[in-house]
Amino acid sequence: MDDQKQDPVSSPVRDEDLNAWLRFEPGTALPRPEQIAGARALIVQDGCVALANIKGRGWDLPGGTAEPGEEVLETLHREVYEETGLRIVVERHLGNIVGEPADPEQPTRIRRPAVPVFLATVLESVDVPAGSEAAGMEFVPLRQAAQRFRARGWEPLVEAMLGTIDWAEKPSGPSDEH
Repeated sequence: MDDQKQDPVSSPVRDEDLNAWLRFEPGTALPRPEQIAGARALIVQDGCVALANIKGRGWDLPGGTAEPGEEVLETLHREVYEETGLRIVVERHLGNIVGEPADPEQPTRIRRPAVPVFLATVLESVDVPAGSEAAGMEFVPLRQAAQRFRARGWEPLVEAMLGTIDWAEKPSGPSDEH
């Protein structure tokens, strides 16, 4: 059985730091390489979601910007390891965070319009590497994960991402222990 639910696009949220409107589009195709700015991972384990505490950003889904010539999955694995110390298994592409400038008269930090989001599970865990931009990482109970993004206004994006998964079909889905 497919573990993807057909959910609507998230409500757009304004990210002041990026000067952009962002939305999560579930089930959309992987963008063309020239449209991809980076990658993010929704890493699940025992009913929890991995979050990285990134300096200057706060709690966030692990992931980041692609380096020149890097393929999207290379970016994902590199950024996840750098921010969390996790080696992951990518289950599938969930959809894309899509952005557009909020105020065309002001500079924006959006270089490319899409950031693919992937569902992943943990293969191996080690300490966050020295020199990481992350101050740490933790697994947050599923029911609390989206709330960590309230201050940034990203709560609807994360809720939409979490809503794409049929947790009854995932062996690492929610547990009542958390």
